[in-house]
Amino acid sequence: MNLLEILKELLKPYPSSIESSFSNTYNPDPRTEIASKRVKAKNEFYKGRHIIGHDKRINDGVYVGAESREAIVVDATDYYCQEKIEKAIYEYQKSKNAIGTVYRIVKETFIPDENKITKLIKGYEDKKISLGYFIKKGVGVCRHNALLAGLLLEQMIDKNLISGKVSVDRNKLSGQGAHAWCRYTSLSGEVTIIDPTLNYCGPLTTTPWNYKRPEEMNQR
Repeated sequence: MNLLEILKELLKPYPSSIESSFSNTYNPDPRTEIASKRVKAKNEFYKGRHIIGHDKRINDGVYVGAESREAIVVDATDYYCQEKIEKAIYEYQKSKNAIGTVYRIVKETFIPDENKITKLIKGYEDKKISLGYFIKKGVGVCRHNALLAGLLLEQMIDKNLISGKVSVDRNKLSGQGAHAWCRYTSLSGEVTIIDPTLNYCGPLTTTPWNYKRPEEMNQR
């Protein structure tokens, strides 16, 4: 992407909402085989932003799904995202419990209403829209919960308040559908799952969802 294209992307007004539909050339999407058949991505980028996935940076990225729906832009400078970041840092400094703080803030931010989400994203299929838009509306499902949790933890790491790494993970289970959550790994390698959607915050487990990655399936 050249400098002119970068500047055009940066100068787009909030909300990072509807953009033109993409070309007819399908390119591999690094997230899933299903998405690779649908999303026209190039070099792990989609419309000028890196695609958020396992162990990929969250801020400044875009989250696309295996099915046609909104492409969620995560930008820490977005007004509504920044509000949540400041709140999380302030509360963490009092409690010194980053995971608990993030889990509670995400739970308080979004009402889980699939019907409202469907109405909000109507006409936005495969078009960029800011995570801040959903924060403002106060409605979100698993992908919005996971992205906000991941962003808050990532910002704490960036500011040297905590150590470790964070990821937005997703899988699809037979008979249960697809699900997304936030995964935090400490410097010692201990994994914590933050999943406000299913009311779970704790160690890597297979309940209430199988949060393990393929290489971890045989681990106890």
